[in-house]
Amino acid sequence: MRAVRVVAPGSIEITDVPEPDPGNSVLVRVGQVGICGTDTKILAGKIPVEYPRIMGHEMVGEVVTAPEGSPFPTGTRVLVDPGVACGWCHLCHAGRFNICINGGLLGRDMDGVFTEYIVVPLNRLVAVLPSISDKASGVLQVLGTRDPRVYVYDYSVPGKAQRYLHPSPGQPLARQPEGWTLDAAGALAWQMYLAPETAGRWGLRGSYEIDYRGLYPAKLEFLTRLLRKVEGTSLHLRFLRMANVTHVVAFHRDGFENLKPLGEIPGLFAEPIRVFGVMDALPRAYAVGAARVEDRLDGLGGAIVAWADTRNGNKDIFAHKLGLDGPVPTRPSLVSAEARFCGA
Repeated sequence: MRAVRVVAPGSIEITDVPEPDPGNSVLVRVGQVGICGTDTKILAGKIPVEYPRIMGHEMVGEVVTAPEGSPFPTGTRVLVDPGVACGWCHLCHAGRFNICINGGLLGRDMDGVFTEYIVVPLNRLVAVLPSISDKASGVLQVLGTRDPRVYVYDYSVPGKAQRYLHPSPGQPLARQPEGWTLDAAGALAWQMYLAPETAGRWGLRGSYEIDYRGLYPAKLEFLTRLLRKVEGTSLHLRFLRMANVTHVVAFHRDGFENLKPLGEIPGLFAEPIRVFGVMDALPRAYAVGAARVEDRLDGLGGAIVAWADTRNGNKDIFAHKLGLDGPVPTRPSLVSAEARFCGA
């Protein structure tokens, strides 16, 4: 079978390799693959691998053969979880296979999917619904296997729906599941979109969500509001990277030109659900060489303006546009609580 291998930094070849023996695993015919930033870094020599290495870890394919009793019969379209886990370390026992301390990645630590057939254990496959295209499946594979942190655009913020959606988010559904009431279908439509504060039920971490309950610390609530203000500036991408945001989900494209379009998933509204990738997102924890501590929101606003890349504009104009050239408004406390302890 044919395969694409990296043989040295900056050098690849298309060659014939032996077809794998599935043994007690599943033989999958590769249908469509995606090229990830990891693949480009391996090719450039920035990520070391053992040569030659068949690259690639993003794919959708079709089951060719499977063990008896497999839930994936021949012909099933499947996604492949590219993470390889040992199954016995403490993280695997906790169900965190994606960060196994002994794990690896297809296409980096072992041969990957830039080939015609691959062999995959049963527990690394996910069936794809017939209604989901191969292109959309690739987006789901990325979202489902990287422990992502997702920023879902919130159109309930005043003015945003009017700016980006036509008509507003109260728009009628473009399609409705048979047998569903309009209210139920509307609720499903927004959950399919991962409307803010619903992504958690799918195991996805959110970021920069609006503080509807009034429970955020003042500085966090300020940064959450500020992200909406810096749309269209250099700060927007920096804020996303700083917060370990790996993906952005939205109906519109405007303002996301510096993100990587990953695909579109049809929902129940006329506009498809668009998924963007945030390149070079920072890890959830990292060390810094120096820090500037600001105890007041006014000082925090000034620090953000100083941090901004305004080489193409005046910092004073930039600060005025964001409302950071004067006292930073704070919202009133929305929640107060009093605990009373009574003896028996």
